[in-house]
Amino acid sequence: MSQPRVRGSVSDRLAAAVAAALVGRAEESARLTPLAPQGPAAVFVHGPGGIGKTTLVTGTLAALAVNCVSLDGRYTEPTVPGALAALGTALGGPPPQSATAAAEQIAAADVDVLVIDSFERLNLLDGWIRNEFTRALPAGVTTLLVGRRGPNAAWRTAPGWRTLLGELVVGPLTAEDVDRLLAAHGIRGDDAVRIRTFARGHPLAVVVAGEALARRPGLPLGSGAPPEVVEELFVVMLDDLGPRERAIAEAASVLRRVTLPLLAAVADEPDVEQA
Repeated sequence: MSQPRVRGSVSDRLAAAVAAALVGRAEESARLTPLAPQGPAAVFVHGPGGIGKTTLVTGTLAALAVNCVSLDGRYTEPTVPGALAALGTALGGPPPQSATAAAEQIAAADVDVLVIDSFERLNLLDGWIRNEFTRALPAGVTTLLVGRRGPNAAWRTAPGWRTLLGELVVGPLTAEDVDRLLAAHGIRGDDAVRIRTFARGHPLAVVVAGEALARRPGLPLGSGAPPEVVEELFVVMLDDLGPRERAIAEAASVLRRVTLPLLAAVADEPDVEQA
């Protein structure tokens, strides 16, 4: 007997897998739910790399009866034409030619929530998104800006934005959520105890350490991470950095003593403090 065909795209299946990966985070989900939709015009969801921001947002929105459109800053050119082209692709239509045209397409698609992930990659567009794009959107649309940083001073001080802005800081998992995550990955006994101590509530560290122990049973974790765990975590962290920040991180890694003047000289970057 033939199996029924799976409908939709691989992207749809990936989104479903991300939503299913949400373990715990009841408090954060409860705080995010009333923010989108019909909440603040813009909501910053921010925290360190690998802390589970995307999983939280995707999993929470999947449980709500809302129409979502998502952009990923990692794959969006940080220019106005690049952002408009990415939005047109996400909506399944032609690229809009302006913020107003983009808002009209979003309204026509009956979008409730617009998610912009890896927002730190789109720093060059911060002013345009705040001053033109989000202002043009229908009043009922909430824009979730998901990234490593919270709203900058311009978002907090621009006229009117203070009352239309929301913020959710994503931190380490609670001890109970770590236990749920370990159980979801089939990690029990002594390995669970060691990973719990090592990961300190960081979900990516839990998963990576669990996979490392599955490949190499008895791998010592101790009070620090084994090289393969550090390497994988570092790749995730480095991948989320922009070109300037990456240059600074690479320069810092080769210095015996890290100071701002030394970093500026090695990285050939005058404003290393901001980077």
